[in-house]
Amino acid sequence: MLLNPQATKLIEALGSGKLNTSELSRRVHLPRTTVEYSLRVLEKQKYVKSSKVGKATIWEQLYEESGEKIKVINGIDNIIKSLESAVSKKGLEVVIIESDKVAKIFESKKLNDLFQNLNKKIKEKNSLVYVLFHRSTEKRINKMAKSEQIKLESIHSLMDRAMSAYVVPENLFNLNTHIATVGEMVFISDFDKETSIRIKNLALAKFFKSLFELASLTQEKIDVGKVLREIPDPFSEQH
Repeated sequence: MLLNPQATKLIEALGSGKLNTSELSRRVHLPRTTVEYSLRVLEKQKYVKSSKVGKATIWEQLYEESGEKIKVINGIDNIIKSLESAVSKKGLEVVIIESDKVAKIFESKKLNDLFQNLNKKIKEKNSLVYVLFHRSTEKRINKMAKSEQIKLESIHSLMDRAMSAYVVPENLFNLNTHIATVGEMVFISDFDKETSIRIKNLALAKFFKSLFELASLTQEKIDVGKVLREIPDPFSEQH
């Protein structure tokens, strides 16, 4: 079911934890009566649930409709923890569609360190990882690597996790969000806003896998080993 912007605001606000009606009203800048009505509708649709604490009504997320589970995750640390939990099983298929902002990860030490640890865990679990890059993203990462804006271990971490990687033109799809599927879990993340939507839905995960399979038939494959060999090592004697 598609949610209107008003309902989406309420659900995102509840991503940080339980809130009463007045607190929600202040967070989303909507009248209390409007918020209360919208929450009652969402409760009937089993997107949220309410409980009483004294006279106050407390609201929290409850996304379990027709077996589909959805959760809004706020904060980079929480997003990474959720991804790490998803890859805890061995041998899972992981499909990653890098956003056009992925190179920004390397500009933040915190993001860089978190993603290196995540990529290490993905590799340790022998996950089957497939990656799609935009052409502009590939060029930006290469440029940053050559100018040493990216540490060698960071680019190794990014590329070495992939069994197969393909470059696609921006006109095929141009995403501001980073998409990762782990088994039947789908994570749609905006790292600028530090927000991710986690959806447990096998059909949706299969759809994103099919995008990778389409790219494997029509787009340019990246030789991961070649990319790693061509990155200059700042500690080599020739450098």
